[in-house]
Amino acid sequence: MKIVLAAVMYSPNLGDGLIAECLTAGLQAQQPGAQVHWLDLAGRRGFEPPRTGLRTRILDLLARLPTGMSQMISRRLVSYQINTRLDPLIAPALTDADMVIIGGGQLFGDANLNFPLKLAHLVAAAEARDLPFAIHSVGVSGTWTPAGRRLFSKVLTSPCLRFISVRDAASARNLRQHYEVIGVEPPVAIHVSPDPGLLAAEIELPTAVTSAPRKRTIGLGVVHPAALSTHAASKAQFGVKQSADAYAALTERLMDLGCAVHVFTNGAGEDEDMLDAVWPKLHHMTDVVRVPRAETPVSLANALRNLDAVASHRLHACIGANALGIKAVGFKWDAKIDAFFDLTDQPENLFDDLQDVEAIAATLMAPMSDRTRTKLADLKPRVRDGLQRLLLPFTGSVPEAARAEVPNTPLGQPGLLAKPGPKPAKRKSSTVHSETHGSPL
Repeated sequence: MKIVLAAVMYSPNLGDGLIAECLTAGLQAQQPGAQVHWLDLAGRRGFEPPRTGLRTRILDLLARLPTGMSQMISRRLVSYQINTRLDPLIAPALTDADMVIIGGGQLFGDANLNFPLKLAHLVAAAEARDLPFAIHSVGVSGTWTPAGRRLFSKVLTSPCLRFISVRDAASARNLRQHYEVIGVEPPVAIHVSPDPGLLAAEIELPTAVTSAPRKRTIGLGVVHPAALSTHAASKAQFGVKQSADAYAALTERLMDLGCAVHVFTNGAGEDEDMLDAVWPKLHHMTDVVRVPRAETPVSLANALRNLDAVASHRLHACIGANALGIKAVGFKWDAKIDAFFDLTDQPENLFDDLQDVEAIAATLMAPMSDRTRTKLADLKPRVRDGLQRLLLPFTGSVPEAARAEVPNTPLGQPGLLAKPGPKPAKRKSSTVHSETHGSPL
């Protein structure tokens, strides 16, 4: 069985790649022998160092412009990317494919028409081949522009759409509201399947965790304000100087409490630019380490698991940490962050911004609550159950009576299929063994 996974798995923001790694491993556990081919929606062919500087300036410019003007510019940029980079990959990817999965991440968000244009284009190509597709465990933003809604409606009303799941209850509500605005009923049930990144502990990681006694080590994830400003909820975030000062103040307080601090990014170019701005304020401090940029999602996960707690705006720094049993503190900038901390029953670990240094530091010093550990343990089987549901319309490997139960399951509840089996063995990364996902699309 050939499965085409369409996402942004080769993004410099390695959180997207972590989703794809976990989703690929999960699909192959559910469907042994399946070939999962990666199709990056930006037309990337592999993991590459980010372009720093230019992207940061473009993001900052688009955030400052009126919506109509920013969309006019971004439409041209994205259309050029589709024509020159994505299109050449689509035909080889879809040839002999059995299904397409639009899977994982905030793919149904309308930031500068990026995903609306790319997903509408991909779905048109699938329709031309009468190729069925699924939408799985995606984030859905609450606000779309009229232009974005017109493009997304082509995806959501496609006759080739066979399955829909979103990653949290907030995304489910948002998607239902978008269908109401479009004026149609969802063609299939909307399920909730938690983020595949919660299976990060099941990916084989190369480096053993040190057991030598050491200071409590906090990972401080740095993000550029320009990245946050592409989302309306973040307009009040700090500028570069204020953010750098806030990171420095939090680092200093953690050191006062006897911690070592590792500053890192998820890999995005703009975040590396921000870390360049922060580092001069930190490099003279003792017990502060600048973590070299991770080159793959597996190396990012490997860096996370050597920490005792993580603080970051980036969703998959928090998800990856929690998946590995590590305390996570998040900062509000997009509803997807609120949704995850709500889903995992840890609202006390979510802060408005970096200003409340004392409270943030105290929270990072405390262990993960038993309540959250229990919640995370409950969510992981639901991720696997969601993958089982996803494959049902395409494989027909479960009796019809069982398949009939799936659409009627209330949103957010575990599935009514077979109980999850034993925890699967850790699977080697597709970024190490390329045959896991076929040709490097």
